[in-house]
Amino acid sequence: MSSDSKFEASASALGYAYQFRYSLHRALEKIQTTGLDWSISIESADDVEIIDGAGRELRQLKLRKEGVQLTDYSTDLWKTLRIWSDGIFKKTIVTSETTLYLITTAELTPDSAGYFLQPDEAKRDINKAKECLDTAAKKTKNQELKKAVEAYGKLTDQTKLDLLNSVHVLAKSDDNDAVLERIKKFFRVGTRGNHLDYIMQRLEGWWFQQCMDCMAGKRDGINAADLDAFTMELRDQLRPDNLPIDSAIASELQVDLDKFFDRIFYHQLSWASISAKRIQTAVRDYLRAYTQRSQWLRHGLVLPGEIDQFERRLVEEWEIVFDRIADEISPEAAEAEKIAAAKEVYRWVEQAFPAPIRPNCTEPFVTRGSYHLLADEQRVGWHPEYVAKLIALLEPVSESV
Repeated sequence: MSSDSKFEASASALGYAYQFRYSLHRALEKIQTTGLDWSISIESADDVEIIDGAGRELRQLKLRKEGVQLTDYSTDLWKTLRIWSDGIFKKTIVTSETTLYLITTAELTPDSAGYFLQPDEAKRDINKAKECLDTAAKKTKNQELKKAVEAYGKLTDQTKLDLLNSVHVLAKSDDNDAVLERIKKFFRVGTRGNHLDYIMQRLEGWWFQQCMDCMAGKRDGINAADLDAFTMELRDQLRPDNLPIDSAIASELQVDLDKFFDRIFYHQLSWASISAKRIQTAVRDYLRAYTQRSQWLRHGLVLPGEIDQFERRLVEEWEIVFDRIADEISPEAAEAEKIAAAKEVYRWVEQAFPAPIRPNCTEPFVTRGSYHLLADEQRVGWHPEYVAKLIALLEPVSESV
């Protein structure tokens, strides 16, 4: 890929990130101010479209480097006007029912069309804005603006004024990082400091996926109620009596058993003659628990020593069951009887869920997978003679010569 292509790809990626992040901020802002009776779309009629009972809101977003100015001859301005002029001409935009926003990180030049289209009533003057645009349309020699100027020129003078009456230019808008900081403000109150970054990661991951589904045509829009429900679930998962379960981890179904044949917990399952299908489930639970616990630790969501206490409770519960079943087997018992006992211990692990890490964190794979982590560390086992088998496995006696 050439350096120019890399630059264009990077700029495009930043643009989409800005579009997604800005739309998230606008959605959270609208929930706070108007409630839940609306929906938002990405790359439908515009970069961002919001529809509610009061009307329609279309937003064009332009992420530009610091110091760039929006003039009467700027491509950003005329491309935006082309989209809206075409919409009016094709009757997909009704200006009396639609508010149009040009959101740009660029600065405005004084006495320009953009300057006169700011929301500030002290600066706003749609007649002067029209004069600026009409003059630029006549003077420009830029072929890149030709189609935009033609689309704008198809409108009557009154229709141009109707269009500009609906347009609001918001310049020097926040960039990607600043928008993220604004999003964080919605969650700072009532959120522990070490939880905030985790909430942002989960929320943006979920929101970005919804945006991509909109762009791919998999959904028409994102309902405010869906966003509100997701944010409430995030907060609930971070209560002191709960821990968040990552849906991506919980839904992971595929495992490659070939990578685990030599793991101790796999051997422990084999000694209990557990079927291949149940071993596959066990490996999946092991991976889920390992990944979820690592995520909790990485984001500081568990307290110091909390996982150690959780594992202590698991081991103590296992000891009660294991010792009871082992006591019922005579020293002279055949291997088949010992395997049957191992199956009974392991059946308890699959069905019992004796000690959740927190009262409301009851996802079964956390407990089941943690038992396999303990089995891999040789702290628990299923076969009555698992210790002897571990010694034979890890310290095999070499044959004498």
